[in-house]
Amino acid sequence: MKPYRLLLLATLVHGSLSWADEPTAAPTQGRMVDSYLAYGQFKMGRYEQAFEIWQRLAMEGNADAAFQLAVMLEDGRGTHPDLERALAYYRQASEGGSRRAAHRLAALYGEGAHGLAADHALSRYYRSMAESPSSLD
Repeated sequence: MKPYRLLLLATLVHGSLSWADEPTAAPTQGRMVDSYLAYGQFKMGRYEQAFEIWQRLAMEGNADAAFQLAVMLEDGRGTHPDLERALAYYRQASEGGSRRAAHRLAALYGEGAHGLAADHALSRYYRSMAESPSSLD
């Protein structure tokens, strides 16, 4: 019998995987699958479904999901445009290590886009975050 089949059989016979018993301890791969699912929904124009998935992931602390939500809120895809909520999600993503979110915040505050008052100090702050190394982007 091939080794991987033996391992699978042993797992099935002797018990479940340790993380399967605790939903809060689900592996990162599960969240990645959800993120890819949301991206697929987005690319197919199913913005509401993508929004719901990313919103759940963002509530779990996923910085990339928070960034995607911010973009959707800024552009009004799958929801009404809401700059204040978009800024909150960009901040969450930036604090979670997303350089893309920090770059977008720097641009929004630097340009004073969408009627937002320009704030060059905040723009410089987020630009410095965007230039920092991150494992996310």
